[in-house]
Amino acid sequence: MSGALPWWPLYALGAAGLLLALVPSAWLAWRVTLRFRDRAHQNLAPAPGLARILLAFTASCLGSVLFALAVCLAVHFHGYQSLTSRHLAAEIECLGTLGPESFEVLFTPVRDGERDAPRRFVLKGDQWSIGADVLQWRPFMHALGFHTVYKVTRLEGRYLLASGQARKPITAYDLNGGTDAAWLGLYQGGRTWPYRYFVEAVYGNAVYQFPEVGSVYKIYVTASGLMAVQEPRPTQDPRRPRT
Repeated sequence: MSGALPWWPLYALGAAGLLLALVPSAWLAWRVTLRFRDRAHQNLAPAPGLARILLAFTASCLGSVLFALAVCLAVHFHGYQSLTSRHLAAEIECLGTLGPESFEVLFTPVRDGERDAPRRFVLKGDQWSIGADVLQWRPFMHALGFHTVYKVTRLEGRYLLASGQARKPITAYDLNGGTDAAWLGLYQGGRTWPYRYFVEAVYGNAVYQFPEVGSVYKIYVTASGLMAVQEPRPTQDPRRPRT
């Protein structure tokens, strides 16, 4: 579902339902107030006909149903967009190999849709790996439109075999200051009161891929964690440093 979902029909339906519910209810309340006031002064006004009362009550119920329907649809669509949306967090490109199990990458962080200055990193291993701290809301929070909270924290080289990871040189770089005190607090207290009523989980997540010259990997954050999408590198990219 596109982010350009037209919300005005739901707003119009909700406003019409609310108006239809309030006006007849206000009329009935006004008539009841007049009835009690006139009774206190021994000057009873003619009571409204039963047909008019039933019509006002029916209109009020219909308006309440329409308003409730609009609210339910809005919450449903907000939740669907939150669960299916993805946010671009970074881009990574392999600039070339420097020898066996050694390569250079260009890392470009993305904040609020804007690309920051790219940085070069030399990595050892067969793959690059990007890690992040992730906070997942409970389903009802997603339904209210809350998105996954994240912080990209690490870029490192990864060997395909665990034996290589254990005995070969390791390269790892902290990004954005790494896991800071605020995230440590979430890790340690994310399941305590009152966080546990709103937070599903706080955890670390990583995505890795083989370096491929000529491709750019876009790192997205989704409702299920990180995702790397491979795309051809633009032939002319002003943000790419000269080699």
